[in-house]
This record gives sequence, structure tokens and C-alpha cells, in this order.
Amino acid sequence: MRLKNKWLNRVTAAVLSIGMALTPAVMNSGVTYADVKDIESPIPVTQSEEAENLMENTVKLSGSDYKFKAELNKGQLELKVGEYEKLEVTLTAVPDDTTSSNAITTASNACKWHCDDPSVLDISENLKTVKVKGKKAGKTKVTATMMVSKVKFEVSCEVTVTEDEISVAPEIKLSQNKVVLLPGETIKINVEPKDGDYEWSVSKKDFLDIKDGTIKALNLIGTQVITVKDRTTGKTAECEVTVVRVRSADYLLEVGQSVNVIFSTNRTDVDVSALELTVPTGEDGVEVSGCILTAKKEGCYEVGVKKGESILRKTVHVQVVAKGQKIATAYSNIEEHKDFYSNDEVEDPDGVLNEHNDYFIPIIREEAYSELEEWIINAGENKYFAKGFPEAVKFSLEDYEEEQEEDLRASYNTVVLLKGAKYKVVEGNDEEEEINISLYPTELTFEAYPHATVFYKDCGEEYDNFKIENKQLNGKPITFYIPIPEFITEKYAQVIHKSVDMEDEELSDIEIQKHGTKNAYIELKVTHFSDFEITFTNEKVKEDSGSGSTGGSGSTGGSGSTGGSGSTGGSGSTGGSGSTGGSGSTGGSGSTGGSSSGGSGSSGSSSSSSSSSSGGSSRSYTYRGTKKAAQWAQDSRGWRFQNADETYVTNRWIELSWNEKSAWYRFNEQGYMVTGWFKDGDGNWYFMNDRADGTQGAMVTGWHQIAGNWYYFRVTAGGPVGSLVMNATTPDGYKVDGNGVWIQ
Repeated sequence: MRLKNKWLNRVTAAVLSIGMALTPAVMNSGVTYADVKDIESPIPVTQSEEAENLMENTVKLSGSDYKFKAELNKGQLELKVGEYEKLEVTLTAVPDDTTSSNAITTASNACKWHCDDPSVLDISENLKTVKVKGKKAGKTKVTATMMVSKVKFEVSCEVTVTEDEISVAPEIKLSQNKVVLLPGETIKINVEPKDGDYEWSVSKKDFLDIKDGTIKALNLIGTQVITVKDRTTGKTAECEVTVVRVRSADYLLEVGQSVNVIFSTNRTDVDVSALELTVPTGEDGVEVSGCILTAKKEGCYEVGVKKGESILRKTVHVQVVAKGQKIATAYSNIEEHKDFYSNDEVEDPDGVLNEHNDYFIPIIREEAYSELEEWIINAGENKYFAKGFPEAVKFSLEDYEEEQEEDLRASYNTVVLLKGAKYKVVEGNDEEEEINISLYPTELTFEAYPHATVFYKDCGEEYDNFKIENKQLNGKPITFYIPIPEFITEKYAQVIHKSVDMEDEELSDIEIQKHGTKNAYIELKVTHFSDFEITFTNEKVKEDSGSGSTGGSGSTGGSGSTGGSGSTGGSGSTGGSGSTGGSGSTGGSGSTGGSSSGGSGSSGSSSSSSSSSSGGSSRSYTYRGTKKAAQWAQDSRGWRFQNADETYVTNRWIELSWNEKSAWYRFNEQGYMVTGWFKDGDGNWYFMNDRADGTQGAMVTGWHQIAGNWYYFRVTAGGPVGSLVMNATTPDGYKVDGNGVWIQ
């Protein structure tokens, strides 16, 4: 087990730099100083009168003599008013062994600093060093005192402060103090003085990307304050950054038509005239010049937007149709349904999950969700075009044109939403009795419906959009496409077309096209829309089901152009033989561990890896260890951690790892994991994650919002890691009150 402050356990370290206020001893860490408890009378201290910054003495520890030396890095120091200097004290011992190292640690924790005349000198502290700053002309002495058992070690430095040529740290000046950016826009903020050592920070890291004064707006909208801090002088400056979204219309144009794309924001101080359109090299479907967009070739395109050299996180969607074409078909939208997470189910008839620690189950499920989420994002980049909309939709464009007294166009597309999933538990044993556990999707439920968008003919901009209800369909067939995850190993889809107004329809033995690739899909021919429940098989379930393609040729949506009939391009061939992709490779590991004592350090362990399942590339997790390994346990009162010897961790901190990520946990006197606020014996407050999200009980660090208030918990310097900063300024420049709440 690693201790909370890892340097306490480095028994090979014989030298330790001591700051004015060192981190308190690790509470309940299991570290004892048995090697130094029976200390005999020491040999008298000796110190050089000429060098008060050096002191040596011999101390008898556990029956052996040890020669200790305390030394200050400076014996005399001259400063001018406003100047800074650093003082460090070093404590060493000969021989260098575990006993002397423990004694050094004990002395270090009790080190005291004193200035004879605080009116002459300011002393500021951090974890390992002391900074002294001249306040006014005069002389004083700074003394560091440590005790090795009952032996006092005092070393001092004579400091002289003069007033000539007063050096005052200059204020920081930024080239801009208030900036408005668009998502994706990048600017450079210059700092004076130029030669300073600066630290840049923003409270919300996913709001801006900052590197050496280069600021890039990400996709979040709002206002944040950037703080620039001189690491040497402590001076700070701030810049307010506001990110606003840029808006524009999407377009339906005919070949040869040109439009001037208009951009807008909700701010009057944003110069949208500086925005220009951009398309990838080699794109010949549309042509751009400034904000002028010209349709050149039938198809659907995404046109980028730039400002200067910055490519913005904004696209203009453009569909181009043939001259005179009034009804078109656009590619489908593939998205995740808002209720997806509440519509999942795990089938575990053999109780495999019950044989394993409940701690791992939410993490396994989260991995399954993440895999589907990643697939949805990639599937949304594919172009799936439905067929048959113009003939099947009872929609009168003429009625719209009469109402608007303008010529209009319409475009149809299919919206496909992943609504739910069922999983099975897959396990297997290898030669080392490792248990592989993964969740593999056996059923996916999609909601699908047709959608219409109406555009002005002259300017190409959107006029209206709406969902097409089943009552607006005339019964003629519509062919559309549902993407299938590449990690589905089976070759056939069995589809139940659910319906509120009609009987459920079975669509059997639908062959998965481009099987095992990121472009895999099935083709369905329907006369109405609703939910589609899809299960998977390796064999056909009906002997007379033919090729398993419902659409005749089984052609893909491909990248075919939209046109008069709304037909799609491509040859219609399937992607290969339907073989599965890959064998699955292993990777990564992470362990749970720790022990209840600092001695043995014995622990249980686990690891994760990616492995094959059913011949495909399903992700799984492997847990290594024996039945006697350390492990989590839960009862009606909460979570406990059981050591390999079947005892429980009590009244202590312990560091545990999961999935290659470590976190500190606190267990109370009864051995139960602490959640929420915790106060240690030194008066430091901590917060242990109270959410059941797979990291419950883990000590938080950095900024954390609790009950609507923001708090900062130390990451490195200034006190114990994880302790609450109170009535001070955080490392990134924000003030917090006596309760640790950010003062806004």
C-alpha cells in the first residue's frame, strides 16, 4: 500500500527540504516510529560560532549512534526592500537507514521558523521552501528549529535589508482584458513583462483550451475568467472571455444556384462580417467565395466556417438538387434517444454477475454504454438515404406555397434513434482461472420516423420542419436503413416492427450488409413507422426467407446523389462475405489493492482487458486474483474493504486502484467507507464522493461543486492533498471564505 503522502515512506531518502509550514503527519496512515521510540541520552550538541547556519550532533537511537547535521542554505543574506530570497534547511544523518529516515521525518513535521523582527522581513511559506521579502531597512535573524527526539537543532541566517534602489515587482498587463470568441476561434493574448514565468488557468477546463497565452474556445457557451499569475512575484491579471454561438440557416439549392450565407449572434460586438465559408480540398459539390455559396453538383454537403486562420465549430448543411426539382430526399439522422439509459436490461439467467463484487457491475455496464455511444457518433457520419418518400407522403407543397405566396421546396429524411438495449453476460475461464466478463448486446430497439423540411426556393433557407405522422403516409413502401454496430458478430437481423395502431410485423432474416465494419446496416421496406426491435442470429430462422434482403437489390444508401426519383447511388453490393471483424486484442490493466497495515502491503487485484466474444470484437473485463484476495464487501450499513487475511480496514486512509486510476478512501472506526464531508484530527476537511457513480467514497481534489457551492480541495502545495482551502486564495486565483465557499 502506498501512503497518502508518498515521501513519508521513502526510506532511502536521507535529505529532506523543509518549508516553514510542512504538511501535517499523515493521520492514521499506519506509519509508526517504533525504531526511534527508545532513545537514550544524546551526546551534547556542538555548533560552530562562525557558522550559525550549520549544527551537528550525535544522537543514540535504538542503541546505535547517529550523527545528525542541520544546515541552512545561507548564513548571511542581504536584501533590498521588496526583494525576495529563498531559505531552505536540510537535515541529514549518518548512517543513512530506516531508523534515521524515520527520525528525520518526525523532526521535519515539527520544524518551526522564527523571525526576530517581523517589521523588517516578511516570511511566506509553501510546502518545501521559505521565501523572505524585505519590508524596511534593518537587521534581523531568521531561525529554523527542529527536534530529533529531545535534542534541539537550531540554525539561523542574519538578514540585512536596505532601502536603496527599491525593487517592486511590476504589475502584470494583458493585451486584452475582455474578449468575445466563437466556438473554435483562437486568439493570442500577450503579457507584460514579457520575460515573466506565467501560469494560465480557467475554472472550467472544458470551456477553453489555453497554452502559453493562446486561447481556443471550445463548444461551451458562456463567460469565464482567465487568470494569469506570475509564479515568481505572485502578481495576477484577469481576462474575461465570453463564447457565443454563431447562427446561420441550412440550405436546399438547385444546381447552379448561389446564395449569400448570413451569420448572426446574440451580441452586437461580434464582427460576423469577418466570417467566411470553407470546404475541404477536392470538394466539387459546392463552391465558396467569402460568404457566397454556389451549388455545383447534386448531393448533401457540410460547409465549414472560418474566422481568419481559425476553423470554427460550426457547419452549414447544404443539399443540392437538380434544376426544377421540388421534392428531394436527404440522408438520415442517426442519434441516441433521450431515454436510452432508462431502457436497458441485462439478461443473466445463470447469475454470473452475482458471483462478483457489486463494485464492478456499474463499471461494466458503463463500458457497454460507452461502446454504443461511440458507435452512434461514428454511424452518424455515414450517409443513409431512404427511397420512396415522394410517392408515399401525403403532403401538399402547393398549400404551403399558397400560404406564403412564394415558391418552396421540400426535403424528406429519416430520423433513427437508438432507444434501448438488452445485453447478455459473456464469461469464460482461461488456464490461469481468470474470469472474463462482458456485456454483449442481444437486442437493440430503434425509434424511426420520417421528417420533412420546407425551404424557400429563391434564397434556399429553411421555412418550416416537422415530423411526418403515419396518417400522412399513403401506404406505398418506403425503404430506409438502420445502422448496425460493427461489434455485432451475427450475420442476420430478426426485426419486430412494433405498432400502436396495427399488428406487430415480423421481418425475418435480414442480412447485415457490410457486416463487421463501421458502415454495417440493414435495409427495411415499410409502409409506416414506429419502434423496431432487432435481435441477431448466425443462421436464418425461416427456410423460405430468400436472400434476407427486404429491399430487393439490397443496395446501400452509399453516397448516392439525391435527385428526381430520390434514388440512391452505388452498385448495391454487400460488403464482403459477412465475416466477423478481428479477433479482439487485449490491453491495459488496473488493480484494486491496498492493505490495512503499512507492513505487508498485501492486496487483492483486478485488471481489465479487451478480448473476443462469439468470434467478434466484443469488449470484456478480466478480473485476476484468488478467493483469498483483498476485496470490497457490502452489507446493509455500507461498503467495507476486506484484507487477504479476512480482517477489515478500520479508522484509516487507504489508496486503492481501479482501471489504472488510483484514489484515496477513508474508513471509519467500524470499518465502513466514509462518504461526504470528513474532518481529520488536525482539523482539515475533506470531501469523499457521495455519488454512486463507480467512484463513490473516493477523495476529491481540485474544484468541486457541493450543494450548489464551489469548493477547492488541495491538489499539491499548501497542505495535505485533498484538504479544503478555507479563507484564502486558491492556486488559480479565486478567493474562498472561512467555510471554503468560492466568493463570487
